[in-house]
Amino acid sequence: MAEYVIEFGKDGRPVEPDGRLDAAAFHRNHQPIWAVLQARLAGKSGDVLEVGSGTGQHVIHFARETPDITWWPSDLNEQHLRSIEAW
Repeated sequence: MAEYVIEFGKDGRPVEPDGRLDAAAFHRNHQPIWAVLQARLAGKSGDVLEVGSGTGQHVIHFARETPDITWWPSDLNEQHLRSIEAW
């Protein structure tokens, strides 16, 4: 992993016992990101692959907003995959 990347769970923030990570970025930007996605996904169904899902918080939020779309989170980091599963 690149040196400039700070891994969730190693940044001083607590990791829940189930592996769930909570990213401050999610709380700052999920609404503006959703505003853009909502305009593109309105009335759609099918599958969406989220690449680099990180903590999993965004994909869970988007999935709750789009019941006719199946969201597929992905990540290379094992800790992120545990967090995605926990969310």
